[in-house]
Amino acid sequence: MGKIDWDELAKKAREATNAKFRDEISTLLRLNDNDIKSIISKSEIDNEHFLEIIKIVKDRSLANNKKAEAIQGIDNGLRALVGIVDKII
Repeated sequence: MGKIDWDELAKKAREATNAKFRDEISTLLRLNDNDIKSIISKSEIDNEHFLEIIKIVKDRSLANNKKAEAIQGIDNGLRALVGIVDKII
């Protein structure tokens, strides 16, 4: 039995997870996988925070100023939001 390359295994799992995440988010936002990948890469946001932004924006119970305040508290949140708006407009 060959030696297991744990780093390579972790890398492949991370890539597969990220691809699945982008696929599901692209369906929700009606952006394609490359758009999502570009936004995440350019804004340097992680998947968890990106998803948090989506939840905030979609929360109808929050006023816009509360949404803005919440997004400002997320690392790279504003960069990601600008990336999303840039792709939509």
